Amino acid sequence: MWCSSSRMAQRRSSRDTANLFWSSFLNRFFDTDLPFVRFCWNVLIFSVFSLFPFLLIYIGLSPGLGAMLIANEAALARFMRQVLTNGIMMVFAINYVGFFAFSHFQRQGKGNSLRHLLADVLSRSLLFVALHAIIYVMSADLFASFGGNRKAALQVIGPTLERAFFFKNLSGVYLYSALPGAFVCYLALLQGRRALVATLGFCAAFVFVVTLLSVGSTQLLGRP
Repeated sequence: MWCSSSRMAQRRSSRDTANLFWSSFLNRFFDTDLPFVRFCWNVLIFSVFSLFPFLLIYIGLSPGLGAMLIANEAALARFMRQVLTNGIMMVFAINYVGFFAFSHFQRQGKGNSLRHLLADVLSRSLLFVALHAIIYVMSADLFASFGGNRKAALQVIGPTLERAFFFKNLSGVYLYSALPGAFVCYLALLQGRRALVATLGFCAAFVFVVTLLSVGSTQLLGRP
């Protein structure tokens, strides 16, 4: 009986230590009291380290893509330009909003954690889809992508993000690269025996809501 109680106490202490670690990490590097440039720099560094592991996995899982990028300098330049201008910007924006909201919530002290988490999932999901819309429309206007047609650009969003769920395109890389930032925020907020499970559940909810919004976009705008 005593051994069982001791093990339970150790597990509880380990969970509390993990929550405290991530909370301290966020308060140190993503506190809204930091100078604006320092805050943005920290978000950028975190976003880069979140994105590139998923990018390498995507390249490894895509037949022939790695060999093409190595052999074709022009293709590599276009690929990296898209990642740097679209991907980094998208992950940065989502992480910025998430970290800023977390810091603001922590300062309130007595906010409703569940309400904050639900609002965070929804805001991240809407921002992810909205940024795709902005980037695609700008590409149509500035670079004549999608035949220079704004409607065609918007019609591409739904099918693209539906495939992102299955990690079938670069949008999938960006989608899953947004999860580490969400994960640390959720884990720092959640307490109790099932904190890790709940954290993974909220991360999955983010991916699910993005996919749901993409299906809705396809139904509303049609396919190109």
